[in-house]
Amino acid sequence: MKKILKIIVINTILIFVISMAFSLEINNKSLQRKCQFLKETYGELAVVITNPQNGNINFIYNKNMLFNRRYCPGSLLKPFTILTISQNNKINTEEKHTCPGYQDPEDIGCWLGVGHNELNLYGAISKSCNYYFYKFVENKLQKKDYFELMSRLNLVKNINYDKITNKEFYKAAIGLDVLIQTKPIDVIFAYNCLFNDGKLFDSTQNFVTNIDFNDYVLEIIRMGMHEGYLYGTSKTIYEKTKLPDLIVKTGTGAGTKYGLYDWTKNVGWVMILSPSQNPTFSMLVIVEKSKSSTACEVAGEIINFLLKKYNTN
Repeated sequence: MKKILKIIVINTILIFVISMAFSLEINNKSLQRKCQFLKETYGELAVVITNPQNGNINFIYNKNMLFNRRYCPGSLLKPFTILTISQNNKINTEEKHTCPGYQDPEDIGCWLGVGHNELNLYGAISKSCNYYFYKFVENKLQKKDYFELMSRLNLVKNINYDKITNKEFYKAAIGLDVLIQTKPIDVIFAYNCLFNDGKLFDSTQNFVTNIDFNDYVLEIIRMGMHEGYLYGTSKTIYEKTKLPDLIVKTGTGAGTKYGLYDWTKNVGWVMILSPSQNPTFSMLVIVEKSKSSTACEVAGEIINFLLKKYNTN
């Protein structure tokens, strides 16, 4: 009973904090100072907070990074492969693959050196397993369908996919290449679109279009993201904040050098939405020359800053 009451109290606090976040000015001075401190600690970074339901941008730190630079989103691309495949295939959440880690004779590899062992789809989303997703999309993901969806979400433009091999395509589609590079501001609106009944807004906060998604598949993605928040790649945020009702996706994208991808210049991402159903708060954090774990550290600190600021005033 005490545990249930604690969850209710925490959820009530979170809803209050979210409502306060709506009143943030885009250049909110105290949060700007906090982000500047985090930049000095973790490196070049950007933060954007929005309301997924109406497209409002409630806070921006480092507008240049968000609106003018392009980065590979890494594993943030993985949910879009599931949605694309679902157009022509039934998604089997119990499809299993065994991740070998770095030691992969097929040169796919995974970010976790020792491997993730056997995973189903929920576990693969939670752990963001590269090997699983490569096997999941192999021979199922169609270039035309994938890039049409990505184009509708304003994540790609004018990619000549006919000239890339299937293996190059599969790796790029799950975030293991730099073929797909996007503006961070477009990424947050694409994710918002998944969880706001398909309403796509643009960087000027204007409504663009409505996109129909498979509700069953969205629920798979939602559950995988929540599992990732509690136990997977973004559990650092849960450990820092103890908030129960967030869904989170992480990504580490390669940087570029002389037009080729360079993993020494990678970029860390984390995308957060709350509450998990009909979210009214979303935040994207991106950190240059880092991994998603760094972005999660930054995000956790920002959420705790908001909790402290609005729960004590």
